[in-house]
Amino acid sequence: AAENSFSESWTWVSRAPRSEPERQRQALDQLEQADGDDAKACRIWRRHVDTMRRVAGVYGRCLSGSERGARLTQVQDSEKEFSAAIKARCRG
Repeated sequence: AAENSFSESWTWVSRAPRSEPERQRQALDQLEQADGDDAKACRIWRRHVDTMRRVAGVYGRCLSGSERGARLTQVQDSEKEFSAAIKARCRG
């Protein structure tokens, strides 16, 4: 049973980075839907920050070398940018 559990976990980890760019695309698509509504924008920005944090965690665990560094920088920069916007423009 332990061997099967490891195998299942490894399969998920080995596939994870390929699904993360899709999460990034979805997050960017949602950012475009804010349309000047501050409350809606804040909800979308918060969701975007959460998504970028999850993506960064997966990239940190599953990638290596220059690809890891480049992708981590990209999602961490996005998370920082939107966290700052939330702090400046959103309540709560």
